[in-house]
Amino acid sequence: MAKNIIKLTEADLENIVSKVINEQESQSYGNCNGNNDIMEPKVQVKVQYNKSGKPIKVNFVIQSYFGTAKSSEEVYTDTLSKLKSTIFADLKSKDIKKEDYTFNIIEVNSIVGSASNFLAGPLKPTHDNNGKKMSESVLSQPPYNNLPGPGNSNWEKNKGYAESRWSNMLNYITTNSESLGFGAAENLGTPENVLTAILDTGGCIDEKRDVSAFKNPGQQVRVTGTMSVESVPGETDCAEGLTVIVGYFTSPTTVDGVNMPKNSAKHQCDYATFEVECNGIPVGISNMNNHMYYKSNSRFQIGMDEPGYVGPRGAGGSAYTAIKVPYGKIVDIMDNSQNGVINMSMEGIGVQAKRRTNEGIIEGYHGEAPMVCAFVEDSDTGERRIVYGPQEPWINSPNKVTVPAGEKVSIGSFNPCSGQ
Repeated sequence: MAKNIIKLTEADLENIVSKVINEQESQSYGNCNGNNDIMEPKVQVKVQYNKSGKPIKVNFVIQSYFGTAKSSEEVYTDTLSKLKSTIFADLKSKDIKKEDYTFNIIEVNSIVGSASNFLAGPLKPTHDNNGKKMSESVLSQPPYNNLPGPGNSNWEKNKGYAESRWSNMLNYITTNSESLGFGAAENLGTPENVLTAILDTGGCIDEKRDVSAFKNPGQQVRVTGTMSVESVPGETDCAEGLTVIVGYFTSPTTVDGVNMPKNSAKHQCDYATFEVECNGIPVGISNMNNHMYYKSNSRFQIGMDEPGYVGPRGAGGSAYTAIKVPYGKIVDIMDNSQNGVINMSMEGIGVQAKRRTNEGIIEGYHGEAPMVCAFVEDSDTGERRIVYGPQEPWINSPNKVTVPAGEKVSIGSFNPCSGQ
């Protein structure tokens, strides 16, 4: 019996191999044997502060992942709680109390909502597992060509899940703003940059997908936006941008735009280093040492590394510090205030000296030098509003002022809202 010999061309062989591979892919696609945990939410924040250290805005990125083990509300709670705690941790690192502010989402820049390509069976994806849009030529080939696509009820329902992820989260924020600690603006619009995707997860739910082939989960939403930070109205606003100048001036001097007059008495010593406080809160150090030791002995150089320190050019020269008070400390200062008043004081630190006075020999610090001024600078306009001085708090003292160790002495008081 004669045998029929079929001669195959190279093209025929390629077609056969391609068909076999496609059949294998079609048979293996949708085999869901994975055992995966749903990823925890991801949060990134950048808190912006003005020149005085007051928080004014938060830029954020949140990414939530959905699965069968948690309800959407639980996912929202976990994500938004993490967003809140991350923001509050940033404020705490700057000694700023979260209770002094209100927070609201005022802008959404981009939204990516996606679903896995499974709902009651594998569905035709719109994007590959890395989020790249898939071409029609790819989707017309196995294993995708026979999967339900647009127009199929399950496919449309699945797409609807992806589209509504952010709107559902926004509704949750609006409904639960009090417990969350922040809300959303009423006129919050939908951004132009919105992407809805059915991600290729191998035709499986995220928990069952083969992560070696489909690394990224499909059920997720990624939102970038901006949150406003508004201070709770109160006396703290009046003190925002506070600077306290404490020093000795041998001639009229302009400091940060404020004209400081010449001191009325002569001062030449190295026992005049003081910690300055406002309502008992340390805000900085004023080193008024200007004799001979301050140049070479570190014991007399405390506070010379303060940002606003200006030292003497020679023995008996001007020495002062402009202390810019961080906003976090201003909040603490006003919390300690009675009737909105800020009481300034100073306490000697470093090397002491013995001095003979009308009361006998007293050991302490030479405190007669200070010329004191306090002003508030508007962070937007740069306008300065003087709220105390400039003046010498002890100009009428009959004796040279010695400040005993461990003793705090007043250098003036003012109300930052109404001035002196």
